Amino acid sequence: MNIQALPISIKTLVVITDLDTGKELVRGANAIHQENMSDAIAKMMARNTSFFISEMHFGNGASITAADGTISYRAPNISGANANLHKGAYFRVVDDADLSNPDPAVNNVVVSHSNGTTYSDIVITATLDYADPESTDSVFNIVNSTQESLDATTSVSGEFVFDEICLKTRGTSGVNTGNLLTHFIFHPVEKLANQRIQVVYTLRVQAG
Repeated sequence: MNIQALPISIKTLVVITDLDTGKELVRGANAIHQENMSDAIAKMMARNTSFFISEMHFGNGASITAADGTISYRAPNISGANANLHKGAYFRVVDDADLSNPDPAVNNVVVSHSNGTTYSDIVITATLDYADPESTDSVFNIVNSTQESLDATTSVSGEFVFDEICLKTRGTSGVNTGNLLTHFIFHPVEKLANQRIQVVYTLRVQAG
């Protein structure tokens, strides 16, 4: 009997763009949480309804700016089942079947595959409109219990600084209860109230 192993790898590309000017703000690859990702893939194949990609989370605790302006970065959190962003601040639901998704046309997850190839692309798109995040929102502005509420939430609608992003699964208890699958760290990006910012997060799943 011929038994053939099937190695699987995941390559990533994250692009953050100002939609109005077309300016590319960030481009790079991220770290994968191998334990959570392998667990999610297995459970999705076993028809578990809580382990698909559902949310994109934004944080502002991954970089440290020194007095002279130089920036250093913390290591990505990619170990331990309960790993999280360094300082989660906001998240956007990207599952287009979830009622918490404000606009499935610009916040969604799609799969691209060409017949005859051994890879498929999962393309996750999240779009922050002019007023996002809204300062009055208490669901998607994440309050970290280890810090003061005013420090953890957005104080002005449409204005936001972030330096880390992750993808999370749906979770078994509703929004903001899933597992971290990826962690992308980059130089701080400032979103202003006159900006629309879009994040296109691609996972290329390669078999063989």
